[in-house]
Amino acid sequence: MMIGPNYTAVKRVQSKDPAGVLQYVALEPVPVRLTVAEGIHAVSQHPNAALLWLEWMASPEAQKLADEYEPLASSVYVRGGAVEQELKGKKLSVVSWEFHQNMEKWQAQVFEAYGFPKEEGKK
Repeated sequence: MMIGPNYTAVKRVQSKDPAGVLQYVALEPVPVRLTVAEGIHAVSQHPNAALLWLEWMASPEAQKLADEYEPLASSVYVRGGAVEQELKGKKLSVVSWEFHQNMEKWQAQVFEAYGFPKEEGKK
């Protein structure tokens, strides 16, 4: 049995299972969060070039490459991407951009609620 905090970790372990017996279940609602937060620095020398890069990163072509080189690394929002296909029809629990800054605090609260041991010297 394995609990995969990230879907790519589960897929990586599955790829190393010679008997092909390792299976997974995505419990609903499936938690979905930003995995790669990218932006354009306010004083960027070439903000338009940066904007074009971000636009390309969201394209189906770039998302296909993401899936090829890291199992299910594409965005849930890109139609036809592996993640979108994998989660199609499932109820999602999305941590949207506006709440991304709360992730570390929420993770600490989950650890506390489960009673996991704390690192020495930290409260």
